[in-house]
Amino acid sequence: MSLGSVLNTAKQAILSNLTAINVTGSNIANVNTPGYTRLNPVFNAVGTNSTSSSGREQVGVEISEIKRVYDKYLETQIVTQNSAVGSATARNDLLTQIEGVLNESTGSGVSDALSKFWSAWDDLSANPSGESERSILVSAAQNLSYVFNQRAEELYTLQYNTDETIAGDVEKLNGYLNDMSALNTEIVRIESSGGSASALRDSRSILLSNISSIIDINYVEQDDGALYVYLPENGKTLVEGSKNWQLTVQPNSSNSNLNDIVFTDDTANPLNNYIQGGELGGLLDIRDVTLPAYIDKLNQTASSIVNKVNAQHMAGYDQDGNIGGLFFDKTTEAKDMAVNAAIVADSRMIAASSTLNADGDNATAMTAIKDDKMYASLGTISFTGGSSAVGQINNIGQAYKDTLQTLIGSIANTAGGASPIKATDAWSTITSATVSVNDSFTITGKKHDGTEISGSFTINNTADTVQDLLDYINTLYGASVASIDSEGKLKIQDTIAGDSSFSFNITKSSSNSGTLDFGTISSTGGILLTLGATGWTVTDNGGYSEMPKGSSVLSADAKTITIDLNGDKTADITLNLSGTWNSGDTISFSLSKQDSTTTIGGYYSAFMARVGQNTANSTLTLEREQTIATQNSAQREELSGVSLDEEMLNLIKYQMAYNAAGRVTGIVSELMDTLIALGK
Repeated sequence: MSLGSVLNTAKQAILSNLTAINVTGSNIANVNTPGYTRLNPVFNAVGTNSTSSSGREQVGVEISEIKRVYDKYLETQIVTQNSAVGSATARNDLLTQIEGVLNESTGSGVSDALSKFWSAWDDLSANPSGESERSILVSAAQNLSYVFNQRAEELYTLQYNTDETIAGDVEKLNGYLNDMSALNTEIVRIESSGGSASALRDSRSILLSNISSIIDINYVEQDDGALYVYLPENGKTLVEGSKNWQLTVQPNSSNSNLNDIVFTDDTANPLNNYIQGGELGGLLDIRDVTLPAYIDKLNQTASSIVNKVNAQHMAGYDQDGNIGGLFFDKTTEAKDMAVNAAIVADSRMIAASSTLNADGDNATAMTAIKDDKMYASLGTISFTGGSSAVGQINNIGQAYKDTLQTLIGSIANTAGGASPIKATDAWSTITSATVSVNDSFTITGKKHDGTEISGSFTINNTADTVQDLLDYINTLYGASVASIDSEGKLKIQDTIAGDSSFSFNITKSSSNSGTLDFGTISSTGGILLTLGATGWTVTDNGGYSEMPKGSSVLSADAKTITIDLNGDKTADITLNLSGTWNSGDTISFSLSKQDSTTTIGGYYSAFMARVGQNTANSTLTLEREQTIATQNSAQREELSGVSLDEEMLNLIKYQMAYNAAGRVTGIVSELMDTLIALGK
């Protein structure tokens, strides 16, 4: 080996170790830079080392590459875990807010207001004529309504605020997608020309974490260094090299105008169901699943109170001897719950008595409502033609929307005389198809001369008909006043002339098949579904004569049918089918009231317990996901992070190698001087 070769080897060593010192300096400088990936200079030997070719061997060193020290599989775990943390964080934050809205610990919640409401009725039963007791009852009822209104409005506000957050996250995500495609372009350009894009790759890793914290993603790196990012559930591409696909939001009229997430170039296909992770996944789950379920629980409680109290109130008499009217305005939503304006204006209209004797018994009966049960079970499912069908209760199975007494109607002829009065459209039609064995009817009212009427009639067997009921009314009244008209509705006519008013109030008590707030199941086999050319339809609502909007099939395919009973667009019943079903096949089912379930207060307390448990579970889930994320981060830091101790040792090592290579050049210089001196 010539001295020139030795000098060249020393030069390569000096340059290589100088580069290594620079790389180490860069690591030390970025010790506090978030997401920085430690760089490692890779030394390679160059040249040959052969004793058989003495004088021609060349041995040296070079840095073949400056390597980013990272584990791509660990990076994938970190990105995936970011989605889990993002989702858990969003859920926990919102559930904590919901728990605050529904807080019962301050003594100003629904349970406390409901307790004061029942207590006010109890006080009134002891003194049905007391003006103070009546005023306190009105105040307690208004407070109860206000608490339900407030809770419901705050839950709706949270839902709409969550919707706005979703829109903001989509806008933020679009910015990240733009940045990702721009980084892809730069990385491909630099690396295709032989340069190093390690700093840009670090920025892209941080950007991947930001994207995954918003939405769950999968990604793959192409041979040219570009990343393809896509949704894992449906494979829809978000970023493909230098291109990206932007998202937007648009109101969904079938979901209270809450936003659907869509691609800007494909607005007809919402992505909501395909987004399972990240902050968007958590927000969508709370907005579209948890909050509606909580609002429904609140509505179930409020509507049960409204229906039961109204039915009982209409069975009594007010302080002036009039039959009770509505105590609460009719509603199925907690946000609209309100005491009837007439009651608020005149507390004498509170029907505290069961008779005209101001006995207070109706107020006593009202307090008993707090102990009434409010759950339902799905009865036997019958079918014709098809293979089999089984079902489950979705919503009303959790809260039985019933009144023990379903109001058939009340009428009054204030003009007197012989003018006929029949049930209005608001009345249930009384026909043979809408009464069942064991159904009982209570008839109360006054004759034209003020004589009180009171009695009850029970359908004892299938031979009893509606006419038997009407005959009983006529016997009770002492004259032929009741009949069924051509429309099938009850008609009352006072055949005794006179100027005094007369009235009838007819209520239907609970039957063997149970009752709901929107009607009573008939003896005709319950709700009937029929398969036609266009799919399944409700062909008989089973006697649910007071359904405000009617029952309907929400969705149906070869395996599943979901049915809405009360027109709120929510599945109350789900039927699962097996086998083959043909046009003309039918399915029928009924609902019955369970005996050993819970009361209104118990139902709401169970609901509150579930809210608390859900929040506690979400907190534990968040802590678990954060722990895993912390562990992943620690692993990455251990592998890819900068250790000052390690870098200082490397710096000393490279410095010593650099100095040693410099000594080699000094020795070569001395040898050159010696050779020159020998040549003189």
